[in-house]
Amino acid sequence: MSVAPESHFDCFIPISAATLARGTNYGVDIYARINASDAPILLCSADQQIPKEKLDAVSLNGKLLIHCDNRDRYQSFLRENYRDCIADECVPVADRVSILNDVIRDVLADQFANGTTESIVETCHTLGQDSVTILGSESVVPNELCKVLHHDYGTFTHSANVSAYAVLLARGLGYSKTDLEQIATGALLHDLGKLDISDQILNKPGKLTDAEFALIKKHPTTGLQRVGDRTDLNYGQLMMIYQHHERINGTGYPVGCSADEIHPWGKICAIVDVFEALTSHRPYRVPFTHPTAFAVLERGSGSEFDKEMLECWRQLLSL
Repeated sequence: MSVAPESHFDCFIPISAATLARGTNYGVDIYARINASDAPILLCSADQQIPKEKLDAVSLNGKLLIHCDNRDRYQSFLRENYRDCIADECVPVADRVSILNDVIRDVLADQFANGTTESIVETCHTLGQDSVTILGSESVVPNELCKVLHHDYGTFTHSANVSAYAVLLARGLGYSKTDLEQIATGALLHDLGKLDISDQILNKPGKLTDAEFALIKKHPTTGLQRVGDRTDLNYGQLMMIYQHHERINGTGYPVGCSADEIHPWGKICAIVDVFEALTSHRPYRVPFTHPTAFAVLERGSGSEFDKEMLECWRQLLSL
């Protein structure tokens, strides 16, 4: 295996091994990285099929990557084929979730960059329904699925993961399939207001200034303003956008709502939003383990976060 050219070290994106396991060839070079500090190594050239033993070894211990120049080709393949992949019961559930996670991240990035508010909402409705096709099943084990999601720092990775976690928690709380689909959509849209905040602030590695944090605190209001007059989103979904930073004791934002003033779906989103942020890479720290992240949430049980919902999340994660 050869090492990628040095100039390309910083221009790779992770891909799901699940579609390759189906015997797929994207027509692009596939790279592997075992450790985060390693240079990517060419695993398989565009005109070759990856041997199963190589694929299994990398999937177990490292990450599969493609060069960012080939992102469009890879994502085009996924968009055209992901429904067949996630409907194939011969493919393990975790692999199907991994494929869907890839698709959601890419589609959200494309829609939020180029789409209208109407197309963004319509797309999130479709992706929400697709998510529940897999995540609504009682055979899905939340703690196992957390391992196959991407955990890089990015708005769309975060939104995709928050949506998956919200469905899993809502399912554990006994919500209907229709509710789960609506909750999935609301969670995909929960950070819609961040479209109006620069990447320089969103990705800042150091502490935010007071002015920058004040701008961040506006995103729930800005998000609600974008979709508040839409008839294809219900009240619960709107409150997921508006209230996911509110806290039961009134210390949250943008308004400082408390207790029953916060919609139950807003409370669900609040829990999984914090959990996802804590367990993902950030420019200023490594991810927390699940027990450590839950311990942070637990300190706010009954004061910041709904106690019963938080206990359900703990049980789902087998902590």
